Amino acid sequence: MEKERSVKRLVTTLLAVLAIGITVQGQSVHPKLVVVITIDQLRGDLLSFCRSQYGTGGFNHLLQNGLVFSNVDFGFDGVDEASAIAGIYTGTYPNRHSITGSTVFEREKNRRVSILEDKNFLGNYTSEHLSPLRLTSGTIGDELRAATDGRSKVYAIAPNAVAAIIAAGQSGNGAFWLENRKGMWATTTYYKDFPWYIDKFNSSADSPSSKLSNVVWTPMSSPQSLPVGGDPVAFSHRFSHSNISLFKRSAPINEEVTTLALRLIEYGGLELAKQPNLLSLTYYAGRYPAKHQSEHQAEMVDTYRRLDAQLARLFTALDKKIGLTNCIIALSGTGYFDSSIPEESIFLHKRRRYFSPKRCKALINMYLMALHGQGQWVLDYADGRLILDKKLAEKKQVDMRRLQSEVAEFARQMSGVRLALPAHEIGSGAINEEANRFVRSFRLGQSADVCLQLQGGWIEGEEEASSNSGQKQIRYNAVAAPFILVIPDIKGQRVQRTISSTEIAPTLAYILRIRPPTEARALPLPEVAL
Repeated sequence: MEKERSVKRLVTTLLAVLAIGITVQGQSVHPKLVVVITIDQLRGDLLSFCRSQYGTGGFNHLLQNGLVFSNVDFGFDGVDEASAIAGIYTGTYPNRHSITGSTVFEREKNRRVSILEDKNFLGNYTSEHLSPLRLTSGTIGDELRAATDGRSKVYAIAPNAVAAIIAAGQSGNGAFWLENRKGMWATTTYYKDFPWYIDKFNSSADSPSSKLSNVVWTPMSSPQSLPVGGDPVAFSHRFSHSNISLFKRSAPINEEVTTLALRLIEYGGLELAKQPNLLSLTYYAGRYPAKHQSEHQAEMVDTYRRLDAQLARLFTALDKKIGLTNCIIALSGTGYFDSSIPEESIFLHKRRRYFSPKRCKALINMYLMALHGQGQWVLDYADGRLILDKKLAEKKQVDMRRLQSEVAEFARQMSGVRLALPAHEIGSGAINEEANRFVRSFRLGQSADVCLQLQGGWIEGEEEASSNSGQKQIRYNAVAAPFILVIPDIKGQRVQRTISSTEIAPTLAYILRIRPPTEARALPLPEVAL
């Protein structure tokens, strides 16, 4: 009986896939614009919870008219905004595209810097020196530009530089982000385009810089309910030029992303295209640094309601200027959610278990001094990644592979450490299947010397800290969020299965009839490719 039911489920699934595939194949899709929307830290549970509070033109437009895949798996550990977006646009993992995170430890400077730092390029409206040249894989935008001999336009807008630059790729026309000092829309001189209408907008009364001090984030209206129950809590947050980075982690930042996108849609000539153009947008749906858990719940509900309004605003503008029938829209989350603990959170577990980065560094340093002599052997620890002093090892004539193995062996004995791997083992692939997600997140020569995986439930941070700021609880549970693909004249359907993030870029390439990115090895989604 069970075997018969399994066969029936398989047949039903194949028929559904075939039906969707035939429908897509039968279309002659020649879009003027592909809009790829990434929502940083999107959560499927909150997206679903707030659905009754959405209008008809935002999330509901996507959910009703798109192919909705239930979940996206990014397939590697340590996912953050930069590595997730790189995975979406390149169709591969950090060990191949090189974006292992938003920052990287620069040994020559003995400090962490942006992973995209590049002193060969200046900034427009920013003092940052950045470029996409760290990417070692092409992106979907790069392939689109190559396929059209540069006639296609590729633009990216995001709150943060890493998201905008990675999405624009190495061949894009422009990448724009909100810089942290004055609240201007900035770019890097790596890209040749800085459109006049963006330059003019920066000096207008409507720019984020001009109106930031007047922005007050309060609920759009009292929410009908909260995700885990309780009474709705009122909140009010003001912003200024001294806390722009905080503004970029709030719901109002999404309005600014949409506003700039509408400028580009209005003046960018995208509607005149004889070949597809690409517009990449990154929105924020993560945690605002709330003091109380109840306040955090209210903020999250308001964030999703405001996101819905901004998507509706975007789609209305697209329909008016280009026509939604001339657009392909793809939407994805980033597969993670910030697990920082609210500042005044009452931690409900009876026992708080801390893993102290300071203590970890100190103990390992003492251990190595006992083995090899005096020195500052450990340069840095961040997110489970240990950086060792290679110059000191050379001076003491200690083999680096041996040093890495000694540290890993010692770290395995620490409370809270689940797994410790030396870089040379990760690079050689001499590991078991449990560590495979580690391998995909690691770039030899760029990543740490020793990688630690902490046990779930432990708090990474200092126990004696005056507040919970900087503390995060280790969690390995997946953050479920859908991938949605809206193709003109294709009926919306739900596909109840998890896809890999590596399938997104090849799928978009298939629809556009261009080559997939250079390191993309996955096949297009069968629901589209049949």
